[in-house]
Amino acid sequence: MRLDETTITVSTRPPEGMNPYDGGEYTKQIKWARGVWDEVAGPLSERWNAWLDRENERIKQLVITEGDQEPPRKNHYIPQFWMKQFADDISRVFQFDWDRKGTAKFGKLRGLKGCMFETDLFNVVEPERNKAHATSEYARGRMESDIAPYWKEFAKHGTGYVRDNLDIKMMMSEYLARLWHFSPWTIRHSDNIIAEIMQGEKYASLELPAYTSRKVIFDYWDDQIPWAKFHLFARNWTILHTPTPLTLPSFPFIGAGHIVTTPLIWVPLSRRMLLALHWNLKLVPTKRMIYRRFLAHVHNLPKGYRKMIIHPDDKNCWSRAFNRHRGCGADPR
Repeated sequence: MRLDETTITVSTRPPEGMNPYDGGEYTKQIKWARGVWDEVAGPLSERWNAWLDRENERIKQLVITEGDQEPPRKNHYIPQFWMKQFADDISRVFQFDWDRKGTAKFGKLRGLKGCMFETDLFNVVEPERNKAHATSEYARGRMESDIAPYWKEFAKHGTGYVRDNLDIKMMMSEYLARLWHFSPWTIRHSDNIIAEIMQGEKYASLELPAYTSRKVIFDYWDDQIPWAKFHLFARNWTILHTPTPLTLPSFPFIGAGHIVTTPLIWVPLSRRMLLALHWNLKLVPTKRMIYRRFLAHVHNLPKGYRKMIIHPDDKNCWSRAFNRHRGCGADPR
């Protein structure tokens, strides 16, 4: 998880095929982001790397003095602090699952600990001993702990909050970039990537199986984070209050295609607050648009992950919306 922010090279020329309206704003925002990047990203990266070094040393010393440490085996790919924004003050929610049959799609009410998780997703496991090493999981948890206190403030104060607090915008860009790349399906299904990069110089001198394929995948996706983070940070961020309650999908980037060329990405922050990441396009979401975009997004996720968190009070409206819009198989702008 070592970040190198200095190697990012980004052209201010709009990508090929981007429409002129988005292209003009893209150029403007990229120039702005390049102007503040070193000032904001550098200190954050240094603090993060210094913390990671201390954490690695702490774990190493614990192993020396107390033996192997047993890390958390249940890893949430959507953090509990985020799911709580869709639970309000209650303890249980519905985990809608498109792949279930009939009325079972909503399942039973369940606690947040039982939603959106996989065993050892972010751990490096030694198969011979079934022993897990969890520096990545600890680091992810630390980042979530840093972000959680700002989440409600960000949603409450909206667009001006990130404009006046660029370090918060940078931290959230870092975290969203990690969610973007470290999805369960990218981690679980990257055998072709492993085969290719294991031939490179970076891994040629390392002994296997101590350096497992899971660690190789983490390193590979870590290398993609600064570029993704930059383009999320550079976008305009607008907070929208929605006319209908929202859900939290297992991949919380609604309408997302390519991280640069997609005109508009929605990120649900809470039941009624939606973060719009855009270059130039500014839409006022209607109920119909929200239902169709969210359901189309969930429908197009990989099988087994067509899930979303729904507050019990919102079940009926999303059940009606599902029955009405279940045929939408593409993102309907």
